[in-house]
Amino acid sequence: MGGDEYAVYDVVDKTAVDGRSLDNATNSELQSQRVNETYQKLLLGTEFEGIPLKISLGSAQIGPDMKPEDAFAIADHNMFVAKYSGKIASMTEDDKLQLREHTLPHLRKIGARVETWLEQAASEVSV
Repeated sequence: MGGDEYAVYDVVDKTAVDGRSLDNATNSELQSQRVNETYQKLLLGTEFEGIPLKISLGSAQIGPDMKPEDAFAIADHNMFVAKYSGKIASMTEDDKLQLREHTLPHLRKIGARVETWLEQAASEVSV
């Protein structure tokens, strides 16, 4: 991890208010929404109020046979998806390098799914 990235390990109740079981994507989206709403409330009354700041989150579930570094790589992948939503042109060179050198090789090693556009972005990094 580097720059403005942080890891939070959390035990999350995966049951919606209406009692339905949530999948990882829905759970991650709800967590992201809750964090961003709280973040905007914290900005009220400051010089940053009204500035459209957003926190992008990526999450992963740790299964019984999964190593923590595997879950971190999956969460990192999901963070890039949330942050850029397929917009390669808006990706920083540092993020592309992180993808190429660390995240994607680890995901390939564990056989995890990788978004095609992230593969493309990683191949475009200029070193």
